[in-house]
Amino acid sequence: MSTNGPIAGDVSWPSGPDVTYDVGDPDLKVVQSHTRDAIYTFTLGSPPWDRDEALRASLEAAGWRYAHLINLVGAENEDEERQLSADLVTHNALVRPHNGKPVWREKEATTFVAEQTGVSREVAAAWLNLDWNGGGEV
Repeated sequence: MSTNGPIAGDVSWPSGPDVTYDVGDPDLKVVQSHTRDAIYTFTLGSPPWDRDEALRASLEAAGWRYAHLINLVGAENEDEERQLSADLVTHNALVRPHNGKPVWREKEATTFVAEQTGVSREVAAAWLNLDWNGGGEV
């Protein structure tokens, strides 16, 4: 994957102890470990996207939509261009580059993915951690 700029975590969430969320799925718990510089999300058990291909595709598409929206990656076809144009109208406030470079903001990405897919913020955060940060699943 090529990027147009750095991926930066949103450090506005406070440091604190690990928090485990019950996300309404008996096979999944989501644990968030808060540090001063980042939030790490781990899934415990079988995440819902492993059992539901449509959900996996929806989560993946929403993550790419956020990446396109903030100009981290460019749209690659007409469908993505049309979706980006629509997202810029409805979510333009999320486009806030730093020194002309796109910035991935974890909190905003999580909220965007959760809103687009209908999953909880905790499930969206767990997916983004796995899909974009390359880890966290135990």
